[in-house]
Amino acid sequence: MAQKKTLATANIQLTKAGPNGRPVAEILIDDNTSLEKIVDLQKHIFESRDLLKKVGLRGCLSCMSGLDIIIRRRFDHVIQVDLESLGP
Repeated sequence: MAQKKTLATANIQLTKAGPNGRPVAEILIDDNTSLEKIVDLQKHIFESRDLLKKVGLRGCLSCMSGLDIIIRRRFDHVIQVDLESLGP
């Protein structure tokens, strides 16, 4: 019996200065993303000198500790609220 393959997608948002003032990579994953794929994605981020340079890191091993990675599950329903319409 053939196994059904499902595609998993991830969105990566890089920020030079996150909430703690350091560079952050936030990864949004689907429910069907395996731990193996998450580890591969994390390795890809740390090995990509281009991505690391975009957040202000040099891309050497000692600099990688300066990048925080946040992994979150992507939600199907996102509510967007216009804060201006809420008033003071």
